[in-house]
Amino acid sequence: MTKLRYIPDLVPSPEISTRFRPLPEGEVKRAKQLRARSTDAERRLWYFLRNRQFMGLKFRRQVPMLGYTLDFYCTELKLAVEVDGSQHLESPSDQRRTDVLERRGIRVFRYWNHDVLYRTESVLEDLRIRIKASPLPAGEGQGEGETQA
Repeated sequence: MTKLRYIPDLVPSPEISTRFRPLPEGEVKRAKQLRARSTDAERRLWYFLRNRQFMGLKFRRQVPMLGYTLDFYCTELKLAVEVDGSQHLESPSDQRRTDVLERRGIRVFRYWNHDVLYRTESVLEDLRIRIKASPLPAGEGQGEGETQA
């Protein structure tokens, strides 16, 4: 029997607060392969993002979403963090990908491999500042009476 993996549907219906759809097996296999073949920069950033070490946020890596595979994704903030090499400089396909994700309410923050490897603290500080500066999606992440810090 094939084990099905599920991911949250990005457009939940008003009647159902959390819907899930099966993730195609090919996407699961590709994500596993990408995790096994992570770049040095991805491994370095993952060291700081994993296990809720960064701002207490839960990040996952190599997450299949909307036909793309995101390097890192925080469901709570609907935030994708991408680590790119020089081949991504002014890439039209990357811009299309960002546009698709942003239309679905997912923010995309991009960092260069070189910066992640050699300026890790600066990258983490920039990520921290950008997360604090950009509000959570409307109605998410705050309990009654709580305000965003």
